[in-house]
Amino acid sequence: NKNDENQSITRQILLGSGTMAEVITCIPPKKTTSPDMLENIFSSLFGTDNTSSSSSNNKKPTLAFLHGSFHASWCWAEKYMPYFASLGYPCVAFSLQGTGG
Repeated sequence: NKNDENQSITRQILLGSGTMAEVITCIPPKKTTSPDMLENIFSSLFGTDNTSSSSSNNKKPTLAFLHGSFHASWCWAEKYMPYFASLGYPCVAFSLQGTGG
């Protein structure tokens, strides 16, 4: 199964408000991943990537997944994130506090 090659990482991040947030990232397989993919995943997501336009033409955008009520980031991690990562898209899913997840 080609989805088995994807690297999935779960992190707990302390927000400025003092609230902990869970973030799951799913990195494409090594054959489609640059060595600095993990470091650049958030910068590309939020548009702060400073690479030149000529070097980023072949780079796929980071896909962000947000859950609805009574869910959390886990709802994307089993099927959706590995699928898109297998196509070369770096993925990130956020857990929003206070929604029942």
